Amino acid sequence: FFVLFGIMEDVRQCILCRQAFPVTKNFTVEKCKCNKCASSPSAHPQSSGKYIRPSLPSNGKRRSQAAKEWETLDMRWEEHTQETIRNTQKVNAALKAAAPKAEEQRKDATRKYVQAAMTTKPPSSYQGPHFKSFPPTLDEVKALIKHYASSSIPLHEKYLVQLLTAGTQAYSKVPRVNSIETLSGKHQKLVVVGDLHGQLQDLIHIFMLHGYPDSNGTQYLFNGDFVDRGENGVEVVALMLAFKALHPTSVHMNRGNHEAMSLNVSYGFFDEVCSKYTSNLIHNCFLNLWNNLPLATVIDKKVCVLHGGLFRASGVALNHINEVPRMDCDVTSDDPRARIMCDIMWNDPQKENGRSKGMRGASSLFFGPDVTSAFLARNGLELLIRSHQVPEDNRGCEVMHNGRLITVFSASNYCNSQDNEGGLVIFTKPLTYTLTEFRAPPLEHLAGLLSAAAPNNAKPTFALSQNRPKQLDSPAIHLKNVQGLKHLITENVQQLRGYFRDVNQNRDGKITLKQWRTGLLQVLQLNLNLESYEVDLVKCEPDGSVNWKKFIESYEVVVDSRWQKQFHMCLSNRLLQKDMKMHDLLRLFDKNGDGILDVQELLHALPGLGMGLTEPQVKELLADFEDEQGRVHVIDFIESMKVEYTGADLPTDVQEAINAIGRAFARSKQSGLQQFKELDRNGDGLLQYEEFAQFLTWFSSQHPKYKPFGEPPLIKRVFQALDLNKSGTLNFIEFVDAFKPSKDARLKQTNRLVALVIRALYNHRLALKEVFYRLDADGSGTLSQDEFRMGLRTLLTLQSDELSDTDLDQVAKMADTDGDGMISINEFFAAFRSTAEEQRMIATSFRKS
Repeated sequence: FFVLFGIMEDVRQCILCRQAFPVTKNFTVEKCKCNKCASSPSAHPQSSGKYIRPSLPSNGKRRSQAAKEWETLDMRWEEHTQETIRNTQKVNAALKAAAPKAEEQRKDATRKYVQAAMTTKPPSSYQGPHFKSFPPTLDEVKALIKHYASSSIPLHEKYLVQLLTAGTQAYSKVPRVNSIETLSGKHQKLVVVGDLHGQLQDLIHIFMLHGYPDSNGTQYLFNGDFVDRGENGVEVVALMLAFKALHPTSVHMNRGNHEAMSLNVSYGFFDEVCSKYTSNLIHNCFLNLWNNLPLATVIDKKVCVLHGGLFRASGVALNHINEVPRMDCDVTSDDPRARIMCDIMWNDPQKENGRSKGMRGASSLFFGPDVTSAFLARNGLELLIRSHQVPEDNRGCEVMHNGRLITVFSASNYCNSQDNEGGLVIFTKPLTYTLTEFRAPPLEHLAGLLSAAAPNNAKPTFALSQNRPKQLDSPAIHLKNVQGLKHLITENVQQLRGYFRDVNQNRDGKITLKQWRTGLLQVLQLNLNLESYEVDLVKCEPDGSVNWKKFIESYEVVVDSRWQKQFHMCLSNRLLQKDMKMHDLLRLFDKNGDGILDVQELLHALPGLGMGLTEPQVKELLADFEDEQGRVHVIDFIESMKVEYTGADLPTDVQEAINAIGRAFARSKQSGLQQFKELDRNGDGLLQYEEFAQFLTWFSSQHPKYKPFGEPPLIKRVFQALDLNKSGTLNFIEFVDAFKPSKDARLKQTNRLVALVIRALYNHRLALKEVFYRLDADGSGTLSQDEFRMGLRTLLTLQSDELSDTDLDQVAKMADTDGDGMISINEFFAAFRSTAEEQRMIATSFRKS
């Protein structure tokens, strides 16, 4: 049994030199016999540490190249996550200023929801487990475990709310630094569990190996990151809380960095909760629990257990941690108490002494052995246990800092990508611990074992099996890496556009494959070999070059087609409303009369049209109109504008006349401006009805099939159809729209603006999602137009140079798809996607620890 499930074998690894050495059958040998360890037996002689190496088939316990690249991308996404969190907290601050009562309204709604949920009777159609009373009995908790292992039916919200409420009440009475003893009461051992990340199979497997929490047996300390990334975060937390309610002194929980609102929104737990329960207010119950969890736990007054790491400031003591408020982790705050909390949540150890910049964004850092030693000495401690990351050698545990720091990570085969062992630290008496590793089998296999287990043992007995969970092969990990790269490219497409535009000095739209690779690595800040991913990311031209414009277009963000259409019409319709004469329109955009349009001329022109475009928007607007010398011709810009007939469908004869004129103009070598000037006989910059009638009369004589177009009643109806703003005259924009050939180039101008606005919304969708969530007081998943608009406007604190208030008003109008004044939050976000996400939403498949 032990060999099959990776618990023991006849080889151990020294906690000091990491050298493997044989042990006797009774496992009494506790230390290596090498010269190094003989001269330096232990950094803390009072402790007796054992590292038990599992006997499992493996790839040499080294990450494959694909797995290493997954980790590189994973860490890069961590940096992006930190920036997302900072932006979200800035937006939340703006929301508090704009809607000071929103937070209290949601809290009040949550209190009412909890009261209602706890008195709700599950319907007869509910097929899940029941609690006859609270707390649940051991048999009821066992039934819950079996149910979770074999069924996707969520626990009824009544029972989940009971568990969350009881757990929150229990931890609200525990100090920020909890204190426990290995052998308190009748406990026989204490098991420290690292990150689980919603991997239910690992939690159930751990219970199988070491027994259910029991005041007469095993007690557990879960060291944070219970949720996100895996599919069963709700179930993992529910089981912890069920045993906490049953045996309050046998279950202890520390807070991890993923026990936070922003991380839950970014990495899947919020969506998981909403997919399993009808009201998103139940997630508020989880947030209340998160905010009350201890930040650290001291075992036997000598071992400190916390999730991430130690502090940027020297001299931090346990009493300082106890002063940290029960709040969300604010990475933007300068409050020393908030900094302590962030350090505990986010920091990692390094081999070198001192401190250095971390790999998880601006709010993280690395700390060395000297920092660990000083913290332990100051607080009278012997050992620091933390979690937060998969050990480098794919083990479940890693010993560092001269044996005084242990990393324990319990999510085996993390994210179905890392092929790592899960680890545990098991204390059998004060400062006597064993490091063990395991590999959890699939849930379906565990369900079979649970069904065969003896029904009433606190530590169950299971039938043995040699089934081992199937590992993800390199091609599958490669696919996950491709998705991760596509995600990063989509997030940084604007910066990539600027980089490639600067590199492509001859403006032919082509760059070398080497320039493409260099651009991706520099802009995405990656250090990996892109050659194995090229075929998945970019299509080269026949000559081996990369058309960078096509590449960028393939990663643009798009929205629902109806939205896209309305966005396109917004700009040109504003121009149409002005009904400007042709020469006024030219003077508006070309102040100095040189025929060339630059950014400053356009910026000066647009306010007069009531259009609040920003300078980055204007640059995007002009980008695709540059000629080989980088100039933009005014006529090209104006002729690109597109308006739309929005009245009733045109009669067949009117439409035929318009189509015939358009085809004739298309065959002409003259520009739209030249054609307009020829028809504008009096030169006033507008086409009068008489001028248009004179032209159409002449046109009807040019071919027998055109003869019907010369009838006066038809001429009048054609003119009225073209006069979109009903001014009695045709301006240049109306004329160009009706008779310029329909080409993709006509839409370049508004395409650029649309892409910029959509991308700004997409890149900040996670911050926006949290803002909408906070505004959704009743948990229904819908907002009024005013609430929606208020949430959108908080983005101006982040994107004031790329989004205007006018843009956001337009978005708010379009988001109300059925015109009832209410906007579905899920439908709004579902409308956005990257063109690289057509087959799979990579935002949910590539998430960071």
